[in-house]
Amino acid sequence: TKAEEIVFAVIRPPRLGQIENIKKRFTPISSFTQMDIASQNVVYHHLTKNDITEDSFTFTVTNGLSQAKDGEFKISIQSMDKILPSLVSNSLLEVLQGTEESLTPVHLKATDPDTAAQN
Repeated sequence: TKAEEIVFAVIRPPRLGQIENIKKRFTPISSFTQMDIASQNVVYHHLTKNDITEDSFTFTVTNGLSQAKDGEFKISIQSMDKILPSLVSNSLLEVLQGTEESLTPVHLKATDPDTAAQN
């Protein structure tokens, strides 16, 4: 059987994310082939920020010729935010009455070493 003839049909999608084809990002797919997997076109896209560390989806796999077989694919979710932010600076801001002054990182700054800047 050719890889493109082996088809996985998603019976129960993941609860915390979705299965996507990288060619159509952000759109859940209900089936994919072994060729899609071999080409690395199938991704699990995690969508929640809760602390649950496991997800899964169930599927049926068939080659189009014989009886289908059911399976479950388990996914381990690693937390990205294990360390709390730390305060680097917390300095007094002096302002003349009736004026304004910019609050800058010199006055107030925190860092979070295990969270990406874009988050």
